[in-house]
Amino acid sequence: MLLGSGEGRDQGIWEIAEYPAPPTQRLVSGAVSLVSLILFVRAIGPEPALQDAAPFLLLASATFIAVFVPLFREFRDVRRAVVEGKPYVKRAGIGRPCAIIWALFILAAILGPFMLSAYLQPVAWFSAVLGLTSGFSSSQLVFILYVRSWEKSNDVKLEQYRVLLYGGEGRLVVERGVRARR
Repeated sequence: MLLGSGEGRDQGIWEIAEYPAPPTQRLVSGAVSLVSLILFVRAIGPEPALQDAAPFLLLASATFIAVFVPLFREFRDVRRAVVEGKPYVKRAGIGRPCAIIWALFILAAILGPFMLSAYLQPVAWFSAVLGLTSGFSSSQLVFILYVRSWEKSNDVKLEQYRVLLYGGEGRLVVERGVRARR
């Protein structure tokens, strides 16, 4: 959302958005998690076998951890900045040395089921894809609910902001971050 004068534009802030996601994202993530779980239960049939459930559980857990942990680590820095009364400024580039490891972990979780499609039975492959979907959506949902509960307990509202510089080649993001409104 572009800001008008007096809403932060005088500070160089041109766009703000909900943190960590818009309100509809909670509904979308919950619905996708629920639908993928229902599809998984329907796909394995009335007599579920362990080999059909294992890919779902493994990829759902791995994807949940791979997505949730970096978000939680960043939110820890956001909380610290808010408690100190200043905005959190996101660092440009790779902020932590383990970011490459997390990126490879996420890439393996995403590409793994598709690379194994020739070797897995259809039910196991479908379970793996549903596990990936369920893990990603549930990690988003849990993180959003965690941030909302923290906001409620601290009587604060967090929002993302971007400071833009308009020039001859278009616009350039000078700074991104999270700030609190009481």
